[in-house]
Amino acid sequence: MSQQVYKVSTPPAEPHLPIEEVDETAGVGSPLMQTLSKGVPRSRTPSRSSSPQRPPSITGDPSLVSAPSPSNIFSANLCLNFKLDLPPPRQIVAAPELPPSTRPDGGLDLPDFRGYRFLSDLPLDDSPPAMRYKNFKAPLLRRFRKHDQPVWFLKRMGQGYEGVVYKVLVDRKRFALKIGKDMSFKHWPFLNECQTAARIEKIRWAIGHAESPIMVNANILDDTDMRKNMWCFSEEGQENPVEFENAVPMTPADTIVRCHGWLKIPRKQLPPDFHYARILGRPDWYEETTHYFALVYDYVKRSPRDREHYVLQENIDFFYYSGFTYWFRHPNNWRGERLVDFGDLASPFRFRPKWYGAPPHSTSLDFFNPPKGDTSEDERDGNQPDGKHSNDKPAEKEMGKDEPGVAASEPNGDCQD
Repeated sequence: MSQQVYKVSTPPAEPHLPIEEVDETAGVGSPLMQTLSKGVPRSRTPSRSSSPQRPPSITGDPSLVSAPSPSNIFSANLCLNFKLDLPPPRQIVAAPELPPSTRPDGGLDLPDFRGYRFLSDLPLDDSPPAMRYKNFKAPLLRRFRKHDQPVWFLKRMGQGYEGVVYKVLVDRKRFALKIGKDMSFKHWPFLNECQTAARIEKIRWAIGHAESPIMVNANILDDTDMRKNMWCFSEEGQENPVEFENAVPMTPADTIVRCHGWLKIPRKQLPPDFHYARILGRPDWYEETTHYFALVYDYVKRSPRDREHYVLQENIDFFYYSGFTYWFRHPNNWRGERLVDFGDLASPFRFRPKWYGAPPHSTSLDFFNPPKGDTSEDERDGNQPDGKHSNDKPAEKEMGKDEPGVAASEPNGDCQD
């Protein structure tokens, strides 16, 4: 069997990976960068298996192997030997093209299942986001401001139903890159996560630029209370604050992981193991497309459990007081006691208390082991990873009509930034 010849490329001189991150490379001593540019004998290629095999082509298209050198760079520990029963090759589906936006808000013509746009072509920088309450209902996630820079793929951190996560280096800074999977069904996970990340960015901005602490309701009983708390961060909520009986100041966002926006990656520039890792979460749902959408997060190192309970509690309080609840409570989606996957969150605009009950306010000690009276979404769905995206869930409820202090400011038309 012919063997793959990998080629070495010199990584950026800075920053050097510290010694304490050797455990992050899963036994691989140094993050050797590799592309398909120069041939190197196997005996001179460090940190590689003694008998690596070239993975079979998914599509059987020989042009993909001899394609021009991509702009993205891959680490040696991404060239893995997978022994999986792969599904039969499928035709590559053309992903939706996104021409440059002509709208003031940068909204791209890629609507969700309600017809609302959810991506913006504007860069996610330090400029203020749109803070009207209608922008919380139909938010636009702005683009990663360094989307035109090459991506250095260092390590695959995990995979699941929603996508594959890599540790990457962009412009000499580490990020966690979550590459989305399939786009061919109604509840596209990438869509929900983009809207959640955009709402959290607005809340972060409101907390950081408020003249006085934002007061929220400490006793949330239903989705109306959840929406009232989110209303407090909008421009209308700052101008006409709601008086709560159990008011508490909002938790700061200092320990909350930040999403730096979205970007688009062509299929030919993906890491060698992506098409293998992406089918591990759901082998029966497999789609090839010309390019994929991804989210850029802060990279968070793992830390020993039970050492930073105050950070975990700050994250729990932040999302509870912001009006979010959880589809899932997966410990693997928390690193350094921080939530690193916003796909676990459910917004007040899609949450149904009659299905899930009142959102619980957990503590850091019982968050992953809720009391018997609190049935989490995992247990209710039989611990199925795709429970939150099943098509039998109810459609989004019309918001604002039954909310005191909110209905007067609800838009009657397009809810866009």
